[in-house]
Amino acid sequence: MKVDGIEVNNDDAVYGPFVIQRGWKIHTETTDEAKKGECILDDDGNRIPNLIGFWGRPVWTMEEFDDACPFPEPLPNELVFTPKGKQPDYKHPEFLARKKEYSRKRWGYLLLKTLEPSNVEFEGASLDDPSTWGDVEEAIKKELPEYEFKGLLDLIYEANAIDPQKQEANRNTFLSQRRA
Repeated sequence: MKVDGIEVNNDDAVYGPFVIQRGWKIHTETTDEAKKGECILDDDGNRIPNLIGFWGRPVWTMEEFDDACPFPEPLPNELVFTPKGKQPDYKHPEFLARKKEYSRKRWGYLLLKTLEPSNVEFEGASLDDPSTWGDVEEAIKKELPEYEFKGLLDLIYEANAIDPQKQEANRNTFLSQRRA
Protein backbone atom coordinates (compact mmCIF):
# COMPACT_ATOMS: atom_id res chain seq x y z
CA MET A 1 0.00 0.00 0.00
CA LYS A 2 1.26 3.48 -0.80
CA VAL A 3 0.59 6.43 1.48
CA ASP A 4 1.59 9.82 0.07
CA GLY A 5 3.77 8.01 -2.49
CA ILE A 6 5.62 5.94 0.14
CA GLU A 7 5.21 2.18 0.28
CA VAL A 8 3.81 1.12 3.66
CA ASN A 9 3.95 -2.58 4.42
CA ASN A 10 2.33 -2.71 7.85
CA ASP A 11 -0.95 -4.38 6.80
CA ASP A 12 -0.09 -7.35 9.01
CA ALA A 13 -0.16 -5.18 12.14
CA VAL A 14 -3.30 -6.34 13.92
CA TYR A 15 -4.22 -5.41 17.49
CA GLY A 16 -6.44 -7.32 19.86
CA PRO A 17 -8.33 -9.33 20.60
CA PHE A 18 -10.92 -7.56 22.67
CA VAL A 19 -13.13 -10.49 23.67
CA ILE A 20 -16.83 -10.32 24.45
CA GLN A 21 -19.54 -12.94 24.83
CA ARG A 22 -22.46 -12.08 22.58
CA GLY A 23 -24.64 -13.46 19.82
CA TRP A 24 -23.10 -11.44 16.98
CA LYS A 25 -23.50 -12.31 13.33
CA ILE A 26 -20.14 -13.51 12.08
CA HIS A 27 -18.85 -14.94 8.82
CA THR A 28 -16.81 -18.02 9.54
CA GLU A 29 -16.50 -20.27 6.53
CA THR A 30 -13.27 -22.09 7.33
CA THR A 31 -11.10 -22.68 10.34
CA ASP A 32 -8.25 -20.90 8.53
CA GLU A 33 -10.37 -17.75 8.29
CA ALA A 34 -11.36 -18.07 11.93
CA LYS A 35 -7.71 -18.25 12.93
CA LYS A 36 -7.22 -14.83 11.31
CA GLY A 37 -9.36 -13.28 14.01
CA GLU A 38 -13.02 -13.77 13.26
CA CYS A 39 -13.67 -15.68 16.46
CA ILE A 40 -11.90 -17.21 19.43
CA LEU A 41 -10.68 -20.79 19.09
CA ASP A 42 -9.87 -23.38 21.74
CA ASP A 43 -6.59 -25.33 21.81
CA ASP A 44 -7.95 -27.83 19.26
CA GLY A 45 -8.87 -25.11 16.76
CA ASN A 46 -12.62 -25.30 17.39
CA ARG A 47 -14.70 -22.16 17.68
CA ILE A 48 -15.83 -21.33 21.22
CA PRO A 49 -19.58 -20.57 21.02
CA ASN A 50 -20.72 -16.97 21.60
CA LEU A 51 -17.20 -15.78 22.29
CA ILE A 52 -16.18 -13.12 19.79
CA GLY A 53 -12.81 -11.46 19.46
CA PHE A 54 -12.62 -7.99 17.97
CA TRP A 55 -9.40 -7.25 16.13
CA GLY A 56 -8.23 -3.86 14.96
CA ARG A 57 -5.97 -2.86 12.08
CA PRO A 58 -4.62 0.69 11.74
CA VAL A 59 -6.21 2.89 9.09
CA TRP A 60 -3.23 4.20 7.15
CA THR A 61 -5.12 6.47 4.79
CA MET A 62 -8.55 8.08 4.57
CA GLU A 63 -8.52 8.35 0.75
CA GLU A 64 -11.43 5.93 0.36
CA PHE A 65 -13.47 8.04 2.76
CA ASP A 66 -12.46 11.33 1.14
CA ASP A 67 -13.48 10.00 -2.29
CA ALA A 68 -16.90 8.88 -1.01
CA CYS A 69 -17.57 11.85 1.31
CA PRO A 70 -15.92 15.15 0.34
CA PHE A 71 -15.73 17.87 2.97
CA PRO A 72 -18.90 20.02 2.85
CA GLU A 73 -18.69 23.47 1.33
CA PRO A 74 -21.07 26.33 2.18
CA LEU A 75 -24.01 26.59 -0.22
CA PRO A 76 -24.90 29.85 -2.02
CA ASN A 77 -27.60 30.63 0.55
CA GLU A 78 -24.96 30.33 3.29
CA LEU A 79 -22.94 33.34 2.17
CA VAL A 80 -22.60 36.65 3.98
CA PHE A 81 -21.82 40.07 2.57
CA THR A 82 -18.51 41.58 3.69
CA PRO A 83 -16.39 44.48 2.44
CA LYS A 84 -14.57 41.85 0.33
CA GLY A 85 -17.83 40.71 -1.25
CA LYS A 86 -19.75 37.50 -0.64
CA GLN A 87 -17.90 35.17 1.75
CA PRO A 88 -18.81 31.74 3.10
CA ASP A 89 -20.58 31.80 6.45
CA TYR A 90 -18.90 29.00 8.37
CA LYS A 91 -21.23 29.63 11.32
CA HIS A 92 -24.44 29.09 9.34
CA PRO A 93 -26.56 26.44 11.14
CA GLU A 94 -27.15 24.36 7.98
CA PHE A 95 -23.43 24.31 7.15
CA LEU A 96 -22.59 23.34 10.75
CA ALA A 97 -25.15 20.50 10.57
CA ARG A 98 -23.55 19.15 7.35
CA LYS A 99 -20.10 19.48 8.90
CA LYS A 100 -21.25 17.56 12.00
CA GLU A 101 -22.70 14.79 9.81
CA TYR A 102 -19.41 14.67 7.86
CA SER A 103 -17.51 14.22 11.15
CA ARG A 104 -19.87 11.45 12.28
CA LYS A 105 -19.39 9.62 8.97
CA ARG A 106 -15.61 10.02 9.18
CA TRP A 107 -15.58 8.55 12.71
CA GLY A 108 -17.91 5.72 11.64
CA TYR A 109 -15.70 4.90 8.67
CA LEU A 110 -12.65 4.81 10.97
CA LEU A 111 -14.46 2.43 13.35
CA LEU A 112 -15.57 0.08 10.57
CA LYS A 113 -12.25 0.14 8.74
CA THR A 114 -10.26 -0.52 11.94
CA LEU A 115 -12.53 -3.43 12.89
CA GLU A 116 -12.50 -4.90 9.36
CA PRO A 117 -10.24 -7.87 10.38
CA SER A 118 -12.92 -8.89 12.91
CA ASN A 119 -15.35 -9.56 10.06
CA VAL A 120 -18.32 -8.69 12.29
CA GLU A 121 -21.52 -7.21 10.87
CA PHE A 122 -23.25 -4.32 12.61
CA GLU A 123 -26.95 -3.93 11.94
CA GLY A 124 -27.55 -0.80 9.89
CA ALA A 125 -23.86 -0.12 9.19
CA SER A 126 -21.73 -1.32 6.32
CA LEU A 127 -18.27 -0.39 5.06
CA ASP A 128 -19.64 -0.71 1.51
CA ASP A 129 -22.42 1.86 2.06
CA PRO A 130 -21.25 5.43 2.87
CA SER A 131 -24.79 6.48 3.78
CA THR A 132 -24.58 4.24 6.89
CA TRP A 133 -21.22 5.49 8.17
CA GLY A 134 -22.82 8.18 10.31
CA ASP A 135 -24.80 5.56 12.24
CA VAL A 136 -21.97 3.18 13.15
CA GLU A 137 -21.42 4.31 16.73
CA GLU A 138 -25.14 4.10 17.52
CA ALA A 139 -25.36 0.64 15.91
CA ILE A 140 -22.52 -0.64 18.08
CA LYS A 141 -23.93 0.99 21.23
CA LYS A 142 -27.26 -0.81 20.65
CA GLU A 143 -25.47 -4.17 20.80
CA LEU A 144 -22.95 -3.60 23.59
CA PRO A 145 -23.18 -2.46 27.18
CA GLU A 146 -21.28 0.75 27.86
CA TYR A 147 -18.24 -0.94 29.45
CA GLU A 148 -17.82 -3.27 26.44
CA PHE A 149 -18.25 -0.35 24.05
CA LYS A 150 -15.51 1.55 25.90
CA GLY A 151 -13.25 -1.52 25.68
CA LEU A 152 -13.89 -1.65 21.94
CA LEU A 153 -13.01 2.06 21.67
CA ASP A 154 -9.75 1.33 23.51
CA LEU A 155 -8.94 -1.22 20.80
CA ILE A 156 -9.70 1.39 18.09
CA TYR A 157 -7.46 3.95 19.82
CA GLU A 158 -4.67 1.41 20.34
CA ALA A 159 -4.73 0.32 16.71
CA ASN A 160 -4.61 3.89 15.38
CA ALA A 161 -2.39 5.54 17.97
CA ILE A 162 1.22 6.37 17.23
CA ASP A 163 3.39 4.44 19.64
CA PRO A 164 7.18 3.85 19.61
CA GLN A 165 6.85 0.52 17.74
CA LYS A 166 4.83 2.13 14.95
CA GLN A 167 7.20 5.07 14.78
CA GLU A 168 10.12 2.66 14.38
CA ALA A 169 8.28 0.65 11.71
CA ASN A 170 7.41 3.85 9.83
CA ARG A 171 10.98 5.12 10.15
CA ASN A 172 12.37 1.84 8.77
CA THR A 173 9.89 1.87 5.90
CA PHE A 174 10.78 5.46 5.07
CA LEU A 175 14.54 4.83 5.29
CA SER A 176 14.31 1.70 3.15
CA GLN A 177 12.52 3.78 0.50
CA ARG A 178 15.26 6.41 0.65
CA ARG A 179 18.02 3.80 0.23
CA ALA A 180 16.38 2.23 -2.82
